[in-house]
Amino acid sequence: MFLIAAVSSILVAGCTEKKAPTSRAQSSEPGASVRTLQVYIDNSAIQCEREGKSPQHTAQQLAANNIAVIASHCVHITGVASATLCGLKDLNINVHEIAAADLKKARALGFEPVANIGHHGNKSFELKDC
Repeated sequence: MFLIAAVSSILVAGCTEKKAPTSRAQSSEPGASVRTLQVYIDNSAIQCEREGKSPQHTAQQLAANNIAVIASHCVHITGVASATLCGLKDLNINVHEIAAADLKKARALGFEPVANIGHHGNKSFELKDC
């Protein structure tokens, strides 16, 4: 429970500050650290028609392109109006923590930094059950 609250705090803080959250992850060299950031991608769910892709599925897209995934989450965008209507997209996305050095490769696959969520800070997001 404490871990979920801590991760939620990190995600919300990163969103409200409008800059990509960063953390330190251990690299393969002892004592070395790697700058990380969070990227997101729409999970492609369509209301009343199909469930979205799981975080494991979109993490595999990254891994298949030699991008190590440190952590993955199901996330719901909040702070924006969205129609509830069959056939429309929903506001669910998948968020992955990766090495900052891999951002260019991730963007080529359609992933964007979480700092890009929102317009003038009006959108935020929250963790949800997958």
